Amino acid sequence: MGKKINIRLIRAFVAIFLLVFWSYVISTGFMLYFTKHLAGTTPILFGITRAMWKDLHFWFSVIATIVTVFHIIVDWKALTANIRYLIKNQ
Repeated sequence: MGKKINIRLIRAFVAIFLLVFWSYVISTGFMLYFTKHLAGTTPILFGITRAMWKDLHFWFSVIATIVTVFHIIVDWKALTANIRYLIKNQ
């Protein structure tokens, strides 16, 4: 007998990961935008250079995109139901 997968727990973790990683993407994006006049070797925050923040921004974006795709897969039935509802009521 296998254990039943708790879909509500998975959805909760996915939602938390979405919030966390997209917040990282937004905050590093703002940081990079407002420090574009600095050289790549000048530490900006926490002793991390602009070039390193660019790399972090990229990898946070990759992780956030993967979690978003997983979120769409997990909630596919609800997504299609909502789209059908919106199209039907126009």
